[in-house]
Amino acid sequence: MPIYLQSMKKLGDHAGTKMNNNMHKLVKKKMEATFPKPKAPGKGPAKHVVDEHRELMKRKLDKEDKHNEDKAKLFVIIMTQCSPEMKDKLEAQSTELEKLKDDNDVIGLLDMIKELVYNAG
Repeated sequence: MPIYLQSMKKLGDHAGTKMNNNMHKLVKKKMEATFPKPKAPGKGPAKHVVDEHRELMKRKLDKEDKHNEDKAKLFVIIMTQCSPEMKDKLEAQSTELEKLKDDNDVIGLLDMIKELVYNAG
């Protein structure tokens, strides 16, 4: 099995066991988690309905914040596991790498690494 595929498997396993299922899917399937907005209460809702909607919105935002924090951690984990040669190649594309860092774009980083690995020769 090529080293890139072995590394991706290990990274996916790490993300699934040490982080959470959303990070596992992000690495394995390159699939972003989605956090749908709760259904808005109808016209003239009772106070408890408004309170429930507010709580559901808070949970959604908390999940999004946690997801973004986890993506930032995973981005750093991936970068720290890169060989010095790979880091040099990534940093040679500094504009694109900076954008990926700013967005915590794990999928973009993995795609960039894959491109560099398979087009290295």
